[in-house]
Formats: sequence, structure tokens, C-alpha cells
Amino acid sequence: MNYIQLEVSKLPSHLVNPLEEYLIEHGALSVSIENSCNERIFENKIHEQPLWSRCTVKALFNSNLKNTILDQHIKDILPSECIYAFHKVSNESWENKWKENLHPQIFNNSIVIRPSWRTSPKPHLSEVIIEPGFAFGTGSHPTTYLCLDWLSKHNIKNQTVIDYGCGSGILSIAAAKLGAKKVIAIDNDQSALAVTKENAERNKIESSILTIMHHDEVSDTISSDLLIANILAGPLIELSDHFCSLIKNNGVICLSGILSDQKSIIENTYSVNFKFKGQQKKRDWLLLEAIKCNF
Repeated sequence: MNYIQLEVSKLPSHLVNPLEEYLIEHGALSVSIENSCNERIFENKIHEQPLWSRCTVKALFNSNLKNTILDQHIKDILPSECIYAFHKVSNESWENKWKENLHPQIFNNSIVIRPSWRTSPKPHLSEVIIEPGFAFGTGSHPTTYLCLDWLSKHNIKNQTVIDYGCGSGILSIAAAKLGAKKVIAIDNDQSALAVTKENAERNKIESSILTIMHHDEVSDTISSDLLIANILAGPLIELSDHFCSLIKNNGVICLSGILSDQKSIIENTYSVNFKFKGQQKKRDWLLLEAIKCNF
């Protein structure tokens, strides 16, 4: 089956959301946002979507799209400096290209993480089958890798685990597979919660073990043995008191999504209630482990 892809480049960030909404209203099957300039983004606030100053937006449509009708509307929306074009693409060229680089990963010979389209290299091990959908989290990013590596090295059997910023649900499902008695998956993105639910069902995780909830629904009455937050330094700082309220005394917190030069500010923020125990590093990213203390 063939598709038509609209590619808009050099789009100012404030026009990304209006264009995305317009394209979806007019039949876009998917919309992706990429960098159009030489910028890197590492920080964003909890309820904000980080965007580059200039973006490339790609939208995929069925092959029966009437280009001429959409073309005229696009001209009315976009500023003159934007460049856009329509391309014919095959199913294989847009769907399979990104899939071919994702392979199963084995963590400490205890659990396998694999995309749904791959087979396990070690069928006797517990496995997490992931269909990323529109949510972040296949285990390939260094921060997710660090969290999975930590989980596979520690005994979490019969513990209550919070996965804050669950994305695709990969850490929540891994915790359940590794023996946690209760897992709470939390995110502020409804699409991430939907993908987590789908992946939990795919891995046959019972709802009595895994609870999925929006950030705004979280109550301070929750008490966990372990909280893993694979987000970014800004939200980690903003949520530090909230995280503390969700962890038992002597409970453990694992903070990931931290760049090496952000380590000191994270430790300074959390040292009021936590004693840092160690760190793991992959490329420029860190995972920091700390224990909640009753000082």
C-alpha cells in the first residue's frame, strides 16, 4: 500500500500545534515533529511539550489524498519562509525502516526486552514485549537502558513500585515481570497511558498488579518501596517533594534522564530527604539511586 507524506520544514514552534491539529482534522494518519535547526532540547516543564525554535513536521496520509485541496489550505496557514512538499512513500519505507534498527535486549540474564516484531534470543527468560506506538520507550535510549539494567540487578519481589513518566510502560511491565506485587504507572500524556495499557495487555499483566493513572490523579496516600522516574532534570526538581511523599522511609528512588553536568543540582535538591547511594552512567546520561531517610 502506498501513502502520501507532507513534509513542512522551517516551521516556527508556535505554529506546530495548530498545524498538527489541522492536519489530523484533515485525515492525517500520523504526525511527527523533528528538529529543523541546530538545537538540542533536554528540559521541559511537566505540562509542556518541548519544541525547537524551527521544526520539521511530517504527516502521513492515505494515497487517495486530494493534494490540491490541502495544498491551498497549507499556503494560507504557513509563513513564507516555510518549505513544504508532498511525497509518495510505500508502506515499507515509512514503517519498516525504523523497526529494522530495534533488536531484543537481554538484561543481566534475567529479562529480555523485545519489540513485538522480533523473537526472543532466550525464550526461557522472562520477557517484555513492547509496541512503542506514539510513546517514548523501547529500551534503546540510554536512560531507559539504565533503568532496566538497575531493575534487573535488584530484588524487587513483593515490592510496590511507582514508574513515574511511564511512556510506553516498559519499566512498569519489567517490574511486574521481575516480581513486584504492585506497580503504579503514571504519566501526564494520555497517549502514553493508552500505550502502556495496550502493552500491559500484550504482556498479560493483570490489572490487580498494574494500575495506570494520570499525573493529576495521583494521591499522596500512595506509599511505595521503589519509585523510578525516567524523565528530565527540570521535572525531577519540580516533583522532588511530591516524590518524597510517595516513598516509605528507607524506600529507594531511582532518578534517570539526568545529564552528567546536572548531577549536583539533583543531589542538592534531593539530599534534604534522601541519602545518595550510587550512580550508573551510559554516554552522557546518569541514573542516581538514593534512599529515603528519616533525618
